[in-house]
Amino acid sequence: MKLIQEDLFSRPKWIVPETEGIKYAGSKLKLIPHILDMISDLNIRTVLDGFSGTTRVSQAFAKLGFNVIANDIADWSEVFANVIS
Repeated sequence: MKLIQEDLFSRPKWIVPETEGIKYAGSKLKLIPHILDMISDLNIRTVLDGFSGTTRVSQAFAKLGFNVIANDIADWSEVFANVIS
């Protein structure tokens, strides 16, 4: 896992990997650091991105070494998941 710790008294923070995609109003791009922070204490290896959209969150988890299951009703989500990964 790619974690950094700023000092002895702070929680470790994730190094957020670069992701690819398109800009749109529903993007979870800015939420990725917060999502990673929320799961930092959990012992998990597989993540379900149930509303994957442009797969930004899925990409970040995959680049950090997690097994990722991405799902969305939009056809272009499958395209993003297959082309970018």
